[in-house]
Amino acid sequence: MNPCVSKHLGKANTVGDNCYCYLLIVIEIFNLKGIRNKQNRRDWFMKNLVYTNEDFTEEIKQAQFYVTHPNKLLEKVKEEIKQKKIDTPIHNPYPNPYTHKLTYYKGFLKNSNRLSNYLKAISAQNNTERDFYPFILDIEPNRTCNFHCVMCLHGQNKVSKADNMTYEDFVTFMQENDYIMEVKLHGLGEPLLVEGYEKMMQYLVDNHIWSRMVTNGSLLHINDIYKSLVDMSVGEIQCSFDGTNPEMLEKIRKGSKWDNVFNNFKKLNKYSNKQNKLITRMWTVIQKENRNNLMDFVEVAAMMEFRRLSVGFVQTDWGNETLKNKIKTITPELIRDDEKYEMIDRGKIYDIEVTFWNQLNSYSKNKLCPWVFQRPYISAEWKIVPCCIIGDPEVINFGNAYNLKKIWISKAYKEFRQMHISGNIPEYCRSCYEH
Repeated sequence: MNPCVSKHLGKANTVGDNCYCYLLIVIEIFNLKGIRNKQNRRDWFMKNLVYTNEDFTEEIKQAQFYVTHPNKLLEKVKEEIKQKKIDTPIHNPYPNPYTHKLTYYKGFLKNSNRLSNYLKAISAQNNTERDFYPFILDIEPNRTCNFHCVMCLHGQNKVSKADNMTYEDFVTFMQENDYIMEVKLHGLGEPLLVEGYEKMMQYLVDNHIWSRMVTNGSLLHINDIYKSLVDMSVGEIQCSFDGTNPEMLEKIRKGSKWDNVFNNFKKLNKYSNKQNKLITRMWTVIQKENRNNLMDFVEVAAMMEFRRLSVGFVQTDWGNETLKNKIKTITPELIRDDEKYEMIDRGKIYDIEVTFWNQLNSYSKNKLCPWVFQRPYISAEWKIVPCCIIGDPEVINFGNAYNLKKIWISKAYKEFRQMHISGNIPEYCRSCYEH
């Protein structure tokens, strides 16, 4: 792995997703233009604003090779992961690089327009003009939830109402925007409450669009949906679990029941591990209530048979002024590096990869928020919101998502990007920037 990229993985956003440093991962895992490990790939992309026909042809050839020789891709990925862990023991969450790459490659072959758009996107500088469409989206299928977690808008009774998305509307949108290569199908609600959610995920899988979801685990047992999600090979299932004992979990995730969630996640992992599918990830939000139980989370993850544990922090007020003080009261002291190393070492005992994610103060005038320039969030009522950290169209939205292509290059969006470029960061964005 490129040492420069490894450095970024240790400090940047992803993906998670939580939303993702996935863009940096995507840039890293596709070795465009034959950039060598000794070169700074990030700088290269910033300097080279266009791609050539040669780039396109090389990527198509590579896609064809790995789709027909997936074992070769697996071998390559294993070596990259091995090197990454040597270069940066402490790093951000990243998608399963084998399934992530393979899905992208299959998507390139299914629709070459995806590749053209993708090459433009990853070569673009942070300016107001966009000559590509966003290839990664967060899409919120619903805003309803059966929990009222203390760190969420639901726990503060600040969630605006919206109808659930329908499968038919979802498919119409996806077909209209066929350049999309990756979707996190989740927002401010529990997605398994949505009728047709399973079909939406199946649509993404069938069309070689890498898929990610988040669940509180309470409904996985109904109609054995956990089996369906594993069988269809979704890209990633992020499993929210913030307590090391029943009292702690049920206090943080109000409405939850330890036995229900614990058993459902364990069944999910047993089933996916039996098929050797690395698709689950335990996601823990650290806050004052559980800050002193860091090492215990590794043990709990092992009990539920997780192979990956990602540790995040209470970090957002969703751009809502009234929530700032509340969020501050539950935001903990950040995890020290020595604690991270200890968690990583403990994870190795159980063969669990431990990663860390923190959105607070992630950006600065020299490191602008990538969402502004690369990808939006689509809310349940089909509004275009700047990002999942805001996630609320009542704070800001750019209009109807069915007009995404026009809005993405609209005057309003350009002015929004210019505010970030000039350092005039909107108030609702400032919690993610250095103060």
